[in-house]
Amino acid sequence: MKISNLLLNILQLLVVYILFVIFFQFFFSGGVEYILSLFSASLFWKFYDRFSLLILSTVSPSRTLKYNKPRDYSEVTEKDKIARAKKNMLLFGMISLGMSFAGLTSAYIISKERADWLTDFEIPQAFFISLAVIITSSVTFILAKSAVKKEENTKAMLLLISTFILGAVFVYLQFLGFSQIIENGYFFTGSESSITTSFIYLVVLLHLAHIVAALVSVLVVIYNHYKLKYTNSNTLGIELATTFWHFVDVLWVYLFLFLYFVR
Repeated sequence: MKISNLLLNILQLLVVYILFVIFFQFFFSGGVEYILSLFSASLFWKFYDRFSLLILSTVSPSRTLKYNKPRDYSEVTEKDKIARAKKNMLLFGMISLGMSFAGLTSAYIISKERADWLTDFEIPQAFFISLAVIITSSVTFILAKSAVKKEENTKAMLLLISTFILGAVFVYLQFLGFSQIIENGYFFTGSESSITTSFIYLVVLLHLAHIVAALVSVLVVIYNHYKLKYTNSNTLGIELATTFWHFVDVLWVYLFLFLYFVR
């Protein structure tokens, strides 16, 4: 699966979730609408292929036959099967993580109805900088993968190291953002904390844990590239790492925009 298609699927899932929220808000309140939306979006994703095939069969039966034509798996090699299995496992993991964060942000929306919810909270400046850093790191990773496919090993290594450094800078900026929040008088735990800052701390820290996992995958890619294990016809490892890196990138963009606009 191409990275562009994967990111498109994730964005489609988020859009479907938001549409369900808007729909259920006309009939339910008190947080029930968000739980129903999460459940409905999950069902929609599970049966998405069947819905698409049903609609396609109604509009164009001839295209349905072509779409539904069974694939000859006798021509698929063992290497292709392993690669497809690993990609599917990664896709399943990312969808699960995406739904987990959707659940957390839903809980955030429900909690902001509390009387003690902070409405004057400002996102720290470090989070703005970290947004630019993580997006830049995705660009360097794309260029690194392209260089590997072109067997430009020195260029690829420099870009991979740059990606890792940018990821480490992102982690530093996140903790710097925590420090700026505390300096502004908002605490995450203890008697002086609030439900608002506790939620932000939980969501950002959970995302940081996945960033650390992504950094480990980058280190593995750097090591394998140093050992010249990647060739023009063997890029599965770097493709998986790149996909996961883009996922945590898109996830932070989503969380940042969510925290910025939902007060």
